Amino acid sequence: MTTDSGWDIEMSTGDGDNAFTDITALGGHRHGYCDLYRARRHGKWHVLKALNPEYRDTPACQAMLRKEFDIGFHLSHPGIAATLGLEQVESLGECIIEEWVDGITLDKYIAGHDFSAAKARHIIAQLCEVLKYIHARQIVHRDLKPSNILITADGDSVKVIDFGVSDTASYAILKGPAGTRAYAAPELMAGENVDSRADIFSLGVIIGQMNSHLPRQDRRLAKVAKWCSAVDPAQRPASSGEVLKALQRPSSRRYYYLAAIVVAAAIAAIVWTMLPDRSSRRDVAATSSAPTVDTVATSTTAPVQQAEKQDSTAQDQPIPSIQPVQHDETPTVTSPNKQVPQEQPAPEPELSPNMRQLYLAKTAQVGYNEARKSRARLLEVYRSQGQELFDQHITEVLRKRIELEVINVANDMFPATDPRFKPLREYMASPAGRQLIDAGRQEALERAQIILHEAFPDLTIPPFPAATPNWQDRKQ
Repeated sequence: MTTDSGWDIEMSTGDGDNAFTDITALGGHRHGYCDLYRARRHGKWHVLKALNPEYRDTPACQAMLRKEFDIGFHLSHPGIAATLGLEQVESLGECIIEEWVDGITLDKYIAGHDFSAAKARHIIAQLCEVLKYIHARQIVHRDLKPSNILITADGDSVKVIDFGVSDTASYAILKGPAGTRAYAAPELMAGENVDSRADIFSLGVIIGQMNSHLPRQDRRLAKVAKWCSAVDPAQRPASSGEVLKALQRPSSRRYYYLAAIVVAAAIAAIVWTMLPDRSSRRDVAATSSAPTVDTVATSTTAPVQQAEKQDSTAQDQPIPSIQPVQHDETPTVTSPNKQVPQEQPAPEPELSPNMRQLYLAKTAQVGYNEARKSRARLLEVYRSQGQELFDQHITEVLRKRIELEVINVANDMFPATDPRFKPLREYMASPAGRQLIDAGRQEALERAQIILHEAFPDLTIPPFPAATPNWQDRKQ
């Protein structure tokens, strides 16, 4: 009977209500001891997986078919073709009833489609999610390969099929060698007990195969494929989650670009804050080289002092390292007959909020870098010399190295060889600047503490001692 919408409705009664019709063998889809068929029931297509006639009376093959059904029936994931039941089908015998997926196998998709590295990552990411799901249930697929992976007709979704040789810890049967030689892990082919890393090996081979079919091979995919397909299981990723993180990690080249942008923006901000007025800023924008700064812009409500012009020969002399500012306190001499107005002291140099934040960010990074670089050495000290020297190495050696780098950050930001940075260096040597350096030290040490606690969660990490009043003036 056909409805107005075009659906074919099978009208039957009794036992025929659940009968399959239009049973057709799927050519080229014989799976070892099984054959696949497409059949229709209740207006929907299904896949029937039945034992090949020569194996239908073999107890071992019957056990394997029921084991595959038991494993697949308890899986429910959008990336796995659903197992719907185990039934006796006329002329086929006992069959696993599976979801019909409108698509093609991954090997055919690779051979017949031009796809990008992004598309390859999309497919691999879905495979990682499927493996994460089944491995969490202590299931190892053991035969992951392109012909057991379907790509849906829209080219966007993955469906993993054929759990015929899959295994779990709960089964005591059918533990022998399995899989397809080109994709199987060495330990699997040797008949050893395997874990999820056997599937990771197969995934690595698939990633390498997909990468080889790209118009231009992707370095990240090649690196991940090599990592996954290491001969030694201990050298492979421990989980598919690690594979996914490696694929999604931004390229180091992108970090270089971002770092270059940040450095360029920081330099532009420094030069911009040093310029005396808008006209000079326009001059900098219009020329490729910045002019010598002769005046210092102050607030419109403060007295404006003309900065002393520097001699051209003096500009070539290096500015000394950051030291406290020395102010001349000699009073102005006045004549008995004529009173000379006393000059106002020059305003203290200032640092913009943006520059303060940049300095603190750089010092925090110092703590992060130095703590990470010291992890291996600290672990060696702890194992060979004990907790006491471990604490001493942190509170003395690591602390001094961080404190030295905190001061170097200021010297690097405002180099003494460039006279334009003289006001900013004077600020860093002033009491306010020294307070900023103290704050940078605190940022660096706090960040280092965080990294040390993460690196040694089972050890006691001693606190860094507070800064002494003259710690910045000590010989490092």
